Amino acid sequence: MRYDWRRHPYTNVCRHTGLTIPECSCPACIKRQIGRAAASRRGETPKPIAGARSRRGSGSRAVGKVLLASAAAFVLLIPATAQASIVTIGSPLTAPFVSSTIGNSVTLSNSALGESGVNVTSPVDGVIVRWRITQATGGPFALRVLSPVSGTTDTGGAASAPETPVGPSTQTFATNLHIKAGQTIGLDNAAGTDQIGVAAGVPGSSFTLWQPPLASGQTRAGAGPASAEIGFNADVATQPSNADRLGKVKRNTHKGTATLAVIVPGPGTLALTGKGIRAQRLARNASASKAVTRAGTVKLLIKAKGRAKRRLNRSGTAKVKTAVTYTPTGDLPGVPNTQTKRITLIKKR
Repeated sequence: MRYDWRRHPYTNVCRHTGLTIPECSCPACIKRQIGRAAASRRGETPKPIAGARSRRGSGSRAVGKVLLASAAAFVLLIPATAQASIVTIGSPLTAPFVSSTIGNSVTLSNSALGESGVNVTSPVDGVIVRWRITQATGGPFALRVLSPVSGTTDTGGAASAPETPVGPSTQTFATNLHIKAGQTIGLDNAAGTDQIGVAAGVPGSSFTLWQPPLASGQTRAGAGPASAEIGFNADVATQPSNADRLGKVKRNTHKGTATLAVIVPGPGTLALTGKGIRAQRLARNASASKAVTRAGTVKLLIKAKGRAKRRLNRSGTAKVKTAVTYTPTGDLPGVPNTQTKRITLIKKR
């Protein structure tokens, strides 16, 4: 009777990693599995592995069930906290703001903010993707990037497209302005009758104004600082992390397949490619990529095709080279990151 190692009453355990040998990916265990597969095909009973610990059990059967379940699915997501890629600068808009008439066409900027944990200047290089104003009427208003020089002297930078609020409630406008760490934001208005939200009772908050408004590339001292807070802020998006990593390989030696764990830092897409392996499948539709909705672990099924599949059926082993490309998504386009891994598929008969 041929030796069926998967149904053997004892499960060998790698003395180096402590994992059951079907789970372990160290070179020694791969070599042992290849040798045992060859012995099984010849109808021989392999010799016990010297120095390996044994344990009763359902360990190998439990691993087999997990592998079979993961092979039937496309991916498995393990929830985790996604990495944030947005930094807000300016007023947190939590104070009691009152609509106040500006009186002139000016540039306004919060030079200090009394609330805890807020950013007056940008702590990162990035792109402003949206900005907000509260208790504003009239307009139009525009957001402007400012570079502090000294005291109340700033240099004007690029400005957003002018936006007109439809009411005094807090409103959000999309934009695309590059900003560097240490720069801040200002608000340009169009007419003296315009109104903006002002909070006069916030300890530690103050603002500066420039009349007329600061133009792009112009350096000038402003008036102030005056004790009050202006109700506007902006969101700075940073490049999302693409630092994924390849985890453990688990083999299903009954089917000749494997699952590769990929740990991703946040939402994005995963694409698995490689010569001699099948595209991932979800239901009846084949797909070369999969959308990832959160940080966590994604398990990809490695299944041979073509020559690799014929070699696997004939000799019991086949080596395939996989390429996993992770592209993060967010407010800014992510940079793809491709990693390769050689995997030995094992099939026992």
